[in-house]
Amino acid sequence: DQDEAQELVEYFVSLNPPPDKLVWLRSTAFRLGCGHLSDDNDQNVALLRTINAIVHSLETTCMIPKDPDGNSEFDDDKAEEFYKGIFSDLSVDREENEELLAFFKENIPPAGSLVSLRATAFKAATEFLTDDKKTNTSLLRCINVVVHAFETTCLVPKKYELKLEPDFDLDVSLSDAIQQMWNLDVNRLRPN
Repeated sequence: DQDEAQELVEYFVSLNPPPDKLVWLRSTAFRLGCGHLSDDNDQNVALLRTINAIVHSLETTCMIPKDPDGNSEFDDDKAEEFYKGIFSDLSVDREENEELLAFFKENIPPAGSLVSLRATAFKAATEFLTDDKKTNTSLLRCINVVVHAFETTCLVPKKYELKLEPDFDLDVSLSDAIQQMWNLDVNRLRPN
């Protein structure tokens, strides 16, 4: 619903993920979604809608259109048929991935239709949902590949601005000062 969508946007704004973490965040939504697949088709359709909402929030918060004017008009039927061809065998090989990239490069719609282009992938995928978790997991992987190709072709990360804590406080203990310096060191290794 709208409240949850706004919470997602606020979460990604406060998280302020650097551009190199956007792919990880999106793929994590799909990976976690695999754990919630069931033998209930309606629940799986709802899960696809949820993942689509998460991806939408991430894209609108952290990414912008590469070409705002696009190079073609959005054709829902054409995109849906193309996606169905990709999903039909529940895997995406190198040749299909190249087809995906070429399709998106040749069919970048105006910025106002980018959401529809991505959402159509989820819509087309609902026809391939089954009561088999393994099959549905393969389908989620395919959707993730499609969305990845879409994002790398049609979107770019927004300019990243590192959000640091306010001024360094000099009236603290030595251990607190070291901790503040440690927190400022953005070059240190981080897990995940």
